[in-house]
Amino acid sequence: MDACDREPIHIREPRLDVGTSCPHHAAFFTRSRTRMPEDVITDMKRIAPLRGFSGYQTSMRSYVSAGIREDLERFEGSAIGKLIERLRESGVPEKTLIKAASDVAKRDG
Repeated sequence: MDACDREPIHIREPRLDVGTSCPHHAAFFTRSRTRMPEDVITDMKRIAPLRGFSGYQTSMRSYVSAGIREDLERFEGSAIGKLIERLRESGVPEKTLIKAASDVAKRDG
């Protein structure tokens, strides 16, 4: 065990979301636990109904999904995206790649 005395969290297998009636629109979900600042959760609870969501967690998934789609569109096929993939294939540690990409993003902001 590492410096933390807690037991590791085991992620469950993805489950088919049964909340949808159309199997073509069903999504696979994996449980995720993230600590968020209290004010962000409070704001999400306020904004969720205004965006047509019944709960803040659904709204949060929407924000995360939209951000990921935006980043994928921005980076996939880009020179920096291709470079990172080549470096990853060459064995550069993921931590180093994340730091470098973060530095570039901050600079190019």
